[in-house]
Amino acid sequence: MAWRGFLALFNGLRLCTMAVMSFTHDHALQLGAKPAEDATALYVTVSPAEWAEHAPSELTWAVAERHLQRHVKAGAGQWWHRSASGLCVVFSERQAALDCAWRMPLLAGLRPSGRWRLSLDVVGAAGAMDALQVTRLHGLALLAQDSVPVMGHRLRDQLHDPVEAQVEDLGLCHLKHMEPTLRVYRMHRPALSAATMTMPEAAPTALPRLVLMAPVAIADSPAHRSFGALLVDRVSHQLGRSAHVRLVHTLSSQALARRAQTRAPTDAQAHEDARRWLAADYVLKGSYRVLGAHGLGTLQLQLSLHELRGDSVVWAQEFRAEVGDVLAAESELVQAVSTGVHHAVLNAHMDWARQQPVRSLDDYALLLTGVGLMHRSAPDDFDVSRQALLALLERSPEMGQAHAWLAKWHVLRVTRALSTQPDQEAEQAQAHAQRAMVASDAQGLARAMQGFVRLHLLRDLPGALSELEICTQLHPNEPLAWLFLGVAESFSDQGQRAMQASQRALALSPLDPLLYYFESLAASSAIVSGDAAQARRWCEQSLRRNLMHLHTHRAYITALCMQGDGDAARRAAQQMLRLAPGYTVAQFARGASSASTRLGQRICAALTQAGVPMDG
Repeated sequence: MAWRGFLALFNGLRLCTMAVMSFTHDHALQLGAKPAEDATALYVTVSPAEWAEHAPSELTWAVAERHLQRHVKAGAGQWWHRSASGLCVVFSERQAALDCAWRMPLLAGLRPSGRWRLSLDVVGAAGAMDALQVTRLHGLALLAQDSVPVMGHRLRDQLHDPVEAQVEDLGLCHLKHMEPTLRVYRMHRPALSAATMTMPEAAPTALPRLVLMAPVAIADSPAHRSFGALLVDRVSHQLGRSAHVRLVHTLSSQALARRAQTRAPTDAQAHEDARRWLAADYVLKGSYRVLGAHGLGTLQLQLSLHELRGDSVVWAQEFRAEVGDVLAAESELVQAVSTGVHHAVLNAHMDWARQQPVRSLDDYALLLTGVGLMHRSAPDDFDVSRQALLALLERSPEMGQAHAWLAKWHVLRVTRALSTQPDQEAEQAQAHAQRAMVASDAQGLARAMQGFVRLHLLRDLPGALSELEICTQLHPNEPLAWLFLGVAESFSDQGQRAMQASQRALALSPLDPLLYYFESLAASSAIVSGDAAQARRWCEQSLRRNLMHLHTHRAYITALCMQGDGDAARRAAQQMLRLAPGYTVAQFARGASSASTRLGQRICAALTQAGVPMDG
């Protein structure tokens, strides 16, 4: 029996040699060509034991060679080694090598498919047909099973798992005729998408997922090549502080970017990859150039934010900054990019949510819709805000966040003069605030809203101050508690304490979706403290984010009058009247909860000085 096995092995090897020799004589091909740097080699063989058992025909072996030859003729690869023991083609493009390997088991005439042994690895440009590299590839191939390729650590270090292949670590393996042992990996076909992989369950609230791609340098220069990655890393750190956006880690986005470099996909393909592999809703990308030499000069940056559901650009902006600003601890460019992207994502996500049937939205989209539309000026948006929050309470009647924001909704309904029954609104606001207080998910927010109700509807300034001070002690990281405390201190004419509370609120939530609101209320504290310049800066920033907020216009006019800039104050008043025709000083005095305070008196005087009519 041993003699018959040896004879079968001999015949198999003889047939293999004849097939290779026959095919080689028919095709005058260069063997042993020098591979390109970082080329990927695909090696094909069959284990000697299986040759002895099955003795494949010359046709079977020739089919494999014809398959490889098609890739050579197409220019994707070049022959590097052919012998009776194996065939090897090197590819300058890694994806081409992988595609060739995945198709091998599907070829006609290769049944049973499990007889083939495939290996892949990175080979260098050391010379033509490096015997040691061929030996390593052959040894790797003998470790393969069932036509599932194996690879060495060189290729593993470059491969993007699981986008290009799903990797299985085989540990340290001994290759025949080679020392020392090598780290070997089995390569399975890539998953169709991230959704087909074993992934942790999604969080209960589906935050919009944002991918930051490093901007590409238009003019490549070693001194400037890393600015795109550096900027994304800084922006990622800033956006990571937001509780309203789920940021895909930069290492994952970099892996996708490196894969794109090898494939040169179209924009549509790149966006589809981001959706498939990173479950992204939004992608930020762009380009930059540096005007200057030796790492100095001016950075010109163009960025665009793409919404992937409809494949549309929802935000685009050009920035100019000194190169050194990117490295600064408090970079104005990083802050501007982070804030712009953050608000663009939330606004786009809110607009998308508004177009969906209310009952089809996930909980987070409902909450985002309720909070975001509440702070828009259009009455229709304000009504939709309440509908979204009520729909959320239908699903989760004890959700504290929904009750807390509904309490604020009733306050705003009174302060915007949209209700003829302020007492009833106050009663409902208090009821929602108290329901929020007993919930476990938003006690800090609930207590802050309770103080807000006391301040604006009950006109109980001492009670509001007490409530908000307790809230900041029990929940020191609740930004709205500090913001409302700043307002209450402003009403008490405590300028320094008001400024400290307002600045604490801004520091706790620098990317808040309601940042314009934070800046607007902070401007009031600056007015009370006598810092007109800071009040003006905060108003101008707030108006850039939301031009329709009436309180910001009033504070802006007041700050301009405090600076003695009467012309600018009159222009600001005219702009406010265009947005709110018929608005009068008397209307402010009747409706504003601050009207009886020194802050309110300053505002009344400034409005009068700027030319706002006293009464309609």
